[in-house]
Amino acid sequence: MFSVTTFNIRFDDTSERKKSWELRKTLTKSLLDKYQWDFMGVEEPLLPQMRDMKEMQNWDYFGVGRDDGFEKGEFTAVFYNSTRFTLLQEGHFWLSETPEVPSIHSTAMFPRICVWGKLEDSTDGKQFYIFNTHLDHISEEARLFASQLLLHKASLIQEDLPVILLGDFNTEPSTPTYNLITQRYQDAQLLSKTPVKGPLGSFHDFQPLRPESELEKIDYIFVSNEFHICSYETSTDEIDGCSASDHFPVMAVVGWT
Repeated sequence: MFSVTTFNIRFDDTSERKKSWELRKTLTKSLLDKYQWDFMGVEEPLLPQMRDMKEMQNWDYFGVGRDDGFEKGEFTAVFYNSTRFTLLQEGHFWLSETPEVPSIHSTAMFPRICVWGKLEDSTDGKQFYIFNTHLDHISEEARLFASQLLLHKASLIQEDLPVILLGDFNTEPSTPTYNLITQRYQDAQLLSKTPVKGPLGSFHDFQPLRPESELEKIDYIFVSNEFHICSYETSTDEIDGCSASDHFPVMAVVGWT
């Protein structure tokens, strides 16, 4: 078994102190110390934030900035426990009509990417893929296109190995995007063998104390059939009404079927 989380970490927004990385960095470190995740998919952090998080744990990451495919712009990335897991391959593509070069879908507001890595578990030699993505927040057309492209690319990349797909999909379970993805992969929240902890939704818009009914379910962990979900939790940790991001981290303990 191993633990996986997806966490939209929010870029360093200096418009308000509660949104600044200066404050949220300490809260993020407290989450990492508490949960000790094996994998953490992140969306939105900028390069200085990536460097800070790399130093917080004994881990490495794969992923890139969405503006140039290197270090520019918001990152989509996956931190991983490099004492147990070995990264065998990695790659990325843009969620646009020209996925191999930095680009924006015709109806999207920003460039969006998907990053992937092929991992091997040193405890049993098992290999699998993790894909992490962040879909457009404005256009359902862009999200649906991105999901179709992602599923197609994953089918070409994965070599019939198991897949974990996670990220901020900016879409709720009633949408065509969600329905398309769940034709291929399963929503981990619905598979948990133990009662789900925390709210069903994860986006709170820097209001971590808002009622559960007002939280949006837009962050997901999807898995292929080779995995079962031992437990699933949305962490609502906050300190004095402040949160490490405008999203709660969503986490699952994953085992092999």
